[in-house]
Amino acid sequence: MTSAKRSAGKSLPYNVLNRIRPFEGFICMLKLGNRTSQALSALSGLMMLLCSFHTLLCPIAVHGQQRALPFAAAPLDGQWESEWGPVTFKTTPIRSGERAQVSGYWIQEGNKKGSFTKGEFDYLSGLLTLSYYEDWKNVSGVAALTMSRDFQTMRGNWSQSDGFKGNWEIRRAGSLSNASGSFNSSGTTGSASSSADATTASATSVMAAPRRSRQAIIADTNREVQECSQGLKQKPDDTDLLLQRAFLYLALGDTSNASADAGHILQLFPSIKSNEDEQFQQLAVIILWLSYEKAGDRANQSALLKQAEVKCNPDIWPYPLIKYFSGTGNEALIQGNTSLQKIESSFFQGMALMCRAKFKEATVSFEKSLSVPSNGNSRTNFYQDLARRMITILQG
Repeated sequence: MTSAKRSAGKSLPYNVLNRIRPFEGFICMLKLGNRTSQALSALSGLMMLLCSFHTLLCPIAVHGQQRALPFAAAPLDGQWESEWGPVTFKTTPIRSGERAQVSGYWIQEGNKKGSFTKGEFDYLSGLLTLSYYEDWKNVSGVAALTMSRDFQTMRGNWSQSDGFKGNWEIRRAGSLSNASGSFNSSGTTGSASSSADATTASATSVMAAPRRSRQAIIADTNREVQECSQGLKQKPDDTDLLLQRAFLYLALGDTSNASADAGHILQLFPSIKSNEDEQFQQLAVIILWLSYEKAGDRANQSALLKQAEVKCNPDIWPYPLIKYFSGTGNEALIQGNTSLQKIESSFFQGMALMCRAKFKEATVSFEKSLSVPSNGNSRTNFYQDLARRMITILQG
């Protein structure tokens, strides 16, 4: 009795009732008394039953027929271009043509050929996911990029096993988005492997990628500043992030925040314990000097250099640059012996000239820093990336 009452008190969900109602005609025929009525009711119930199945199955069939693939007209196969060098993609359709396996490579510079070890492109969302490997550094990474609605550009992010990450924009070779301009010092585009001279080849590879617009460069730089800031919320004393953000601020002309980050770095080194700490300290001094140079603050500049003479190790690079900027250094000593030193020297000279509003001369120095092979060093890559940005900003 209790069970019956509970059952009577329950109500079926609305969606279940909707599925039962088409069967009601078929059930009703059991309640009719004569055979004719039974036959008509049975036929009516059967028709309603068939209609109910059609109603249930029709949306599935229509959905299968009308499934749209917005990026089906965006083939990846062939040549693309990016700030990290020319890119080649090859695809193989999978999953009924809705997705494609992606393989290929890019030529970063010289004989440095990065390989896509795994990749997949979704023609429904336009999302390209990649895994890659750089054999010259023994570094692996992943990237995720989204195709633009005009099928000409893919933008996204990359992240590597060595802790570095950043943005990546890949443009279809020959697209209108590539017509925004090129570096004045390089009249050719394409792979660096076509050049016989190794140094020229490397310079061509680094500089050949067409420039993005000035507005896009500034937007990307601001976004990277925010990424550094997010990281510093977790680790406020991370000298790598502080130094990176200070350089980005300098590129944007924000000397106030650049000085603040450089000052923070100097506070973290009351006593130097390693050559790396010494280099960070000296780089922070240079950033402060550049900030004072742009502001025309000679008093603070002079005080800073006097402190550097006491605290910095003159035998550690980049101290020759500090001496040079103070007006007492030997120009021959700032040429550098390694790729890093040569790139760093030209880059900082370009920044100093930019702070003095000598934009044409600054561009020449930035281009000189791009002519040096980076040898896959992450620090030199960072400087050269900033140099490319500064050229675009200055010429924009």
